[in-house]
Amino acid sequence: MRSVPSEQGVETILDIDTFTVKRAEQVCMMGPSGSGKTTFLHLLSGLTTPSKGTIQILGKDISAMSEGDKDQFRGERIGIVFQDFDLFPYMSARDNVLVQLLATTSLKKRDAVHKAEALLEKVGLEHRVHHKVSVLSRGQQQRVAIARALIHDPKLLLIDEPTSNLDVKTGLEIMKIIQAICTENQYTLVVVTHDPTIANLFNRTVKMEDLNNIYQNTLQEVLGI
Repeated sequence: MRSVPSEQGVETILDIDTFTVKRAEQVCMMGPSGSGKTTFLHLLSGLTTPSKGTIQILGKDISAMSEGDKDQFRGERIGIVFQDFDLFPYMSARDNVLVQLLATTSLKKRDAVHKAEALLEKVGLEHRVHHKVSVLSRGQQQRVAIARALIHDPKLLLIDEPTSNLDVKTGLEIMKIIQAICTENQYTLVVVTHDPTIANLFNRTVKMEDLNNIYQNTLQEVLGI
């Protein structure tokens, strides 16, 4: 459960009884804006602490970790692509990807650089490796963020609205590439989206209206059921 302060005191915005994803499973969370998708990802990543309940990731209760331990856990085990990307605009695409490895890698610099360039090539940016992020389009920046989220071999990959900055055709192509990488490396993948074309790529799709009790109650009030 996640509650936040409001004018009325405290407002609960996410209330999930239980949710389980198997290792190496690929799951799509479907729902419109306001259904709790991004809050859900923040909880899974440990960026937000639940007001009630626990979150177990890879056998660890991240909701009980200190902020420092959460940072280390994310840096080693979790890849995240949120809609704002959090890239460094005046660094190259390659260097933005390499930043993820600063605190965790045991790779030699040459091997790390090769890995970053290989990932950028996989997401279609082989001709933009040395371009500053500030001159890239939003869609290209999103691809840089995806490569950065993958470079440290995360066991869990979280992606928020993968097609928000891409046309339908390109979005599907990128999503298929991500799924193939996750399948090859046995990464667990959780994607949240409002786009049914993306949901159709997944064997398991969960609707936020079925998962989030708060959103379900709101829908019932609006629809009068």
